[in-house]
Amino acid sequence: KGQRGIIVAPPKTGKTTLLKEIANTISYNHPEVYLIILLIDERPEEVTDMQRNVNGEVVSSTFDEPAEKHVKVANIVLQKAKRMVECGHDVVILLDSITRLARAYNTVSPTSGKVLS
Repeated sequence: KGQRGIIVAPPKTGKTTLLKEIANTISYNHPEVYLIILLIDERPEEVTDMQRNVNGEVVSSTFDEPAEKHVKVANIVLQKAKRMVECGHDVVILLDSITRLARAYNTVSPTSGKVLS
């Protein structure tokens, strides 16, 4: 409990498939855990596939939505998880993709003069 992990791999290597397997393994081995899969800047097909094949709450903001929505959805999920933990529940958030979420935060934040890649 209280762990963090990251999957780093080049495109088209099966990160999403691995994420689905991790989600299903968590829900199978720990049914008491509330599982949230947060998909940021994903294709609608990926969202639908995740909703159909994972036992957990899938929350998404697709690639055709503005960066402001990506940030808003991520904040809502984080606040929900915090409230559930405060009530004594165990919560797991699986995020795909932290890179796209960071880009969205960078887009909506006021300019600081720093260049972020």
